[in-house]
Amino acid sequence: MDIVDTECLQNQVKIVIGMEAMITQNITTDASLANGSRGIIQDIVLDLREKWTRPDVDEEGVVRLKYPPVMIMFVPYRKPIIDPLPGLSSSQVLVFPFEANFYIGGKKGVKVTHCQLPLMQGYAFTDHKSQGQTLENVLVDIRKLLHFPVNPFMAYVALSRSCGRHKICLVQDFDVKLSTTHPLADLKEGDQRLMIAAEETKQKYLAGLYNYDLDDN
Repeated sequence: MDIVDTECLQNQVKIVIGMEAMITQNITTDASLANGSRGIIQDIVLDLREKWTRPDVDEEGVVRLKYPPVMIMFVPYRKPIIDPLPGLSSSQVLVFPFEANFYIGGKKGVKVTHCQLPLMQGYAFTDHKSQGQTLENVLVDIRKLLHFPVNPFMAYVALSRSCGRHKICLVQDFDVKLSTTHPLADLKEGDQRLMIAAEETKQKYLAGLYNYDLDDN
């Protein structure tokens, strides 16, 4: 089943204390918990029903939980503007599991209630998720894809997220047409109309058409 059908909640979320993560739901913007917000997982509080012992840990140190954690302590990169909860610092916020309903077989099918943490690993994300963010250092991949074509608009968003050209790196080659082809014919025509109007206005100004005598008023 596509993740969009499940309200963008993952079937499985891998979390580690100290991991960089990204919020995937609009929870509360005042606490810097919005879709695309990034930060660090500082602590994980397990469900009291969770029972696991040392043998449940695999060779890579992974613990597979039966229930979503009760909550995680999250430190967003953008400092929250709301007052902190008692016992928390001004940079700490709590993220709780998010519950969503979806249907298998259409609206008349089986209703499923899905409970999961609304976050994912935040090391890489799409240009859509990056909109509005300014990132310290950026690795950008704008190569040609088979199923998701990259257009000049998407490339512009991805390439304009860094603090400067020395803070961005392209990880591989890309189609040069992204920077040499106008993204949209309508926009090109609009730009041309604006250039013509600006030139006409300039010529009228030089001809004295806009030299009004304020003393006559």
